Amino acid sequence: MGRTGQGPQAGKNALWVLAGHAVVLGVCIAGIFTQSDTVPDGQCEGPGSSCPPSPRGSAFLALIFFGAPALTISLVVCLVTVAIVAAVRDGPTAGTNIRARHIGSR
Repeated sequence: MGRTGQGPQAGKNALWVLAGHAVVLGVCIAGIFTQSDTVPDGQCEGPGSSCPPSPRGSAFLALIFFGAPALTISLVVCLVTVAIVAAVRDGPTAGTNIRARHIGSR
């Protein structure tokens, strides 16, 4: 028979995964704000020259195009893993009403 009482533990594990990903996102956003918002001198001079984005703009673009998709995929994989582990650990009786099983066995 499957172990009971594991359901809340799976929820706590999912919250820890979500909190860990939120911390990583917070560190990335804080890293963006530590970058300079100005372009170094000499990079926007001359006719026909295009200005590159500032270091802060480059970091923001990297977060949007690379960091956010990677973090989203990582979050989904981790949450699916937590759900699979919880389902395997709880066994086929997961999600059944524990009280109803005890009442029926009397």
